Amino acid sequence: HDITDRKQAEVALRESEERYRTLVENANDIIFRTDSTGHFTFINPVALRLSGFTPEELIGKHYLAIIRPDMLEAAANFFGRQFVKKLENTYFEYPIIIKSGEERWIGQNTQLMLEDGKVVGFQAVARDVTERKEFEAALSESEELYKTLAESSLAGVFIAQDGKFRFINNSAIAYAGYSAEELVGRIA
Repeated sequence: HDITDRKQAEVALRESEERYRTLVENANDIIFRTDSTGHFTFINPVALRLSGFTPEELIGKHYLAIIRPDMLEAAANFFGRQFVKKLENTYFEYPIIIKSGEERWIGQNTQLMLEDGKVVGFQAVARDVTERKEFEAALSESEELYKTLAESSLAGVFIAQDGKFRFINNSAIAYAGYSAEELVGRIA
């Protein structure tokens, strides 16, 4: 009876592992693991397709090797803090440089892997957030351009939102005879 129970447990474990492997390998998200020093130990097919690298090119490499150089310190500090403070879950967005030399932005949820209270690695689920980052940058640039044009216009320009002044340029302030502080936030 003990042998039968053990064999059933082994079969159930193998089936569970196969379901897990299928889930991870067919997920639409980037999934990877590192050891406690930050070296890749597992990378799913989505991560490989996005990055353009082969498993042989990434397994064993340090995660900082693919991060855009000007973000290395911020990423190292962020994940180092997670390691030292044993923060179970974190979220961080950062740019990577893929094999083609292109930049892609990653939004990453990272879980600390612990065994007997000791950090043994990280596992992460991430998404490519490049399109959103590009949209945010374009929007910010557009807003800055509009603000520059409005501020330098000789015509009086104001923006009212929800019935209150939110922006008033210098020409409108000069015409109104009030300071910006007196007008912004008042009922339009």
